[in-house]
Amino acid sequence: MEKLPTLLFFPQLRYLSNPTFSSVAKELKGYRRIYLDTDLYHNYESPISPDEMDELSGTYDEIIQLGLDKNLTNTGGRLSRLKRYHQLVKEIKALTTEYKPSAFIFPSDIIFELRVVKRHFPKIKRIILQPCQRKFVLKKTSLRRKIYYYFFNYLIGIPLYSRSKMFGDQDNKAHYVFWSKKWVASLAQPQKTITYISGAPAYDIIFKQEANKSFVLPPQFFSENKKIVTFFLNKKTSAGKEAFEEFASLYKAFIIQHPHLAFILKIHPLEDKEYCTNLFREVISPNVHLIDKELTTPQLLANSSIIITQWSSIINEALINDIPVVLCNPQGKHDLKNRFLDDFKYVAKTLAELIKLVDDILLEKIDYSSFKGEYLENSIGFVDGQNSKRAAKIIETIIA
Repeated sequence: MEKLPTLLFFPQLRYLSNPTFSSVAKELKGYRRIYLDTDLYHNYESPISPDEMDELSGTYDEIIQLGLDKNLTNTGGRLSRLKRYHQLVKEIKALTTEYKPSAFIFPSDIIFELRVVKRHFPKIKRIILQPCQRKFVLKKTSLRRKIYYYFFNYLIGIPLYSRSKMFGDQDNKAHYVFWSKKWVASLAQPQKTITYISGAPAYDIIFKQEANKSFVLPPQFFSENKKIVTFFLNKKTSAGKEAFEEFASLYKAFIIQHPHLAFILKIHPLEDKEYCTNLFREVISPNVHLIDKELTTPQLLANSSIIITQWSSIINEALINDIPVVLCNPQGKHDLKNRFLDDFKYVAKTLAELIKLVDDILLEKIDYSSFKGEYLENSIGFVDGQNSKRAAKIIETIIA
């Protein structure tokens, strides 16, 4: 029997990568699909849970989670970090030599693993598959960074530093698969980069199913029949602790002024629950719940009348489910253009604006549907539920 060609998937931040990677991998049935998780080396997430493993096992032919050597930890100084990444380089090289993949698939080009395979296996195709919304970074590369990049990449052989912090400035021979033309603009040199448009694979499952209102909330949540407003909190490292607490103050003030509504505050997967509990303690009540993993995203969307957030991929998921979204940007301090959200129409800069927008939407004084269609088409490209098939076809074409 002829051996199938192999694809090595490198997820990073599993909660972001998995939905896109899995939906595309399921369409690549003519390949041996290897899921190679290295998050433990970067201290991003905990080991793959049994539930995660069950879900991944239904998609991939093999799942490998590289674990740290017992003598190495994610703590310590530069020497410890160097030893840790030296081990990771060795493991990636050994696995690549063993599996002889036709292509590597990454969620971003600014990750350590891509630099490793680019240096040691330059002839193997490298594919970047967009998993989520991203931030545009345009920074000049300092002389120090250029020296570090050269020293660690070419002299030490452990590429701890990317060439720059700019997306698309790392690998001019990689293939970038984007949701829509909007995201091609996130590249440092879009005219010199190999790009493709597939739509957003992770959302295909939503397009293919009816809005599922059968996701009933557990009885401990709300006993009264009130409209539910759900806040999707970002992580404080995204905008900084001071900004995070400024958003929290705005949200709390809004909650206090709306006793006729019910509220859910959804903690970011990488945020500290204890920190958030202390921050929102004053508003927690039978009508205001702070949750971590108690409810799934489908449960939240099926029961929410409106979503409030600052910037998040939940925007697209909510709009596809016909749930209105309002973004908060206190005093206009944050550059939404930098996050490719300058085309989002409903943004509140003050408490008064937030109150008016939410009240008008809930009272149906705003025709949200016309905006929704235009925004989704611009952001995620295709809305036909065939994005995973398109992305898989693109990958097959690249490899051929």
